[in-house]
Amino acid sequence: MTGCFAPTMPNLFGLAFVPDILTEVIPCLLMLYQAWITYKSDYGSRLLKILIRDSVLYFSSTFGVLLLNVLISFFTPRKYVQIGYGWLYAVPCTMGSHLLLSMLQQAFRELEYTSAFQSDTVWQFEQQLCSTCSKVLKKNKLRGLRESAV
Repeated sequence: MTGCFAPTMPNLFGLAFVPDILTEVIPCLLMLYQAWITYKSDYGSRLLKILIRDSVLYFSSTFGVLLLNVLISFFTPRKYVQIGYGWLYAVPCTMGSHLLLSMLQQAFRELEYTSAFQSDTVWQFEQQLCSTCSKVLKKNKLRGLRESAV
């Protein structure tokens, strides 16, 4: 069989994923704790809730892939050990992109709602500003004409 793989692996190679599993469990538990606080207090914006939801999804899916690789390395023949390695790269990248795109989508929704809600107010402010500027310019122009006439 040809390809880029190691035909023999040490028996305890699956333990190499344990530190990664621990570093995924800790942030996931912290996000679950934050989700519980947000749920109990009904505090937080929609953007925060999306961040919590997608972060828990990210950490739990990455944890699942790492756990799957540990199980594959311990309970399958050595020639199948590297089956899950591609998922170690694909799942975190995909879930991270999903997290960022969901947050961006919600931020744009809030921005569209805010701008649609405040568009009349902004337009009125711009009109006031323009009328004030034109009054100041007229006063300065008249003042300049008086000074040049003297």
